[in-house]
Amino acid sequence: MDLARNLIGRINVGDSLTRTAAATPGQLAVVDGERRFSYADFNAYVNRLAHGLAGLGYERGAALALASGNSADFLAVYYACAKLGVVCVPINLGWQPDEVAYVLGHSGARGIVVESQLLAALRDAVAKVPEVLDVIVAPGIVGSATDHDPMSREPADRAWTTIEALTAHDRSEDPQCFVDRYKDVIKTGGENVASIEVEKAIYAADPRVAEAVVVGLPYPQWGEAVTAFVVTRPGERIDAAELIAALKTHLAGFKVPKAIVFVDQLPKTSTGKIQKNVVRSEHAAHYATSEG
Repeated sequence: MDLARNLIGRINVGDSLTRTAAATPGQLAVVDGERRFSYADFNAYVNRLAHGLAGLGYERGAALALASGNSADFLAVYYACAKLGVVCVPINLGWQPDEVAYVLGHSGARGIVVESQLLAALRDAVAKVPEVLDVIVAPGIVGSATDHDPMSREPADRAWTTIEALTAHDRSEDPQCFVDRYKDVIKTGGENVASIEVEKAIYAADPRVAEAVVVGLPYPQWGEAVTAFVVTRPGERIDAAELIAALKTHLAGFKVPKAIVFVDQLPKTSTGKIQKNVVRSEHAAHYATSEG
């Protein structure tokens, strides 16, 4: 296994938001003053921000500092970084300028997101680290990020923009550079399939799906077969053939599950995370004991 790829590719935070938005899109996710986001809305906002950051050249392995109080934008930056594989470097708001400068330099941060009310306090620290090229202004407690004093754009030799500018487009799909965890990429018939993509399609295909997890199980002809395990909502029944037919209209043929297995529950950790490794282990002989 390529260790560097595996460590960078394990984007658990971005993964969790994408899956939750697919499973419960209308559920309230974030409350920030008068701002309200459902999971679908917040995921779309995060994706727009991720695309905006990617447009600035941020890619997997880059570092972006974040100086902000508790806010929707703090959370959005954190998730956007996770989806891109960018290292988010939170700045302790109690640090002195020299301490901030040290962390910026030591982390190799290429840019920093700063709430508008914190610009003056962080100006000297940013000025001391020439490697910090981008200053991205978040709205903060004083309103729109575009409301901050243009005279505060110091140091003037940096590239300045705002969260609003980076999200002012309609690209709300998951960024293409979002990667599934290395061990969750299914290798079937010479093709790689990201399990999260298939899971999202399952949630979108039938609202009666309560939970879904997709894994690769041993299969003689293909190496692994894409296999879905589904928990239906209470009192609901789903026909596997009909669900597979629906998925074929949204996914390439090699991504469509070879089988859909309905279960009463999925194994989870104490924090509620589905244990894919347990699913794979418990059902490893599925195609050996069935007609496939």
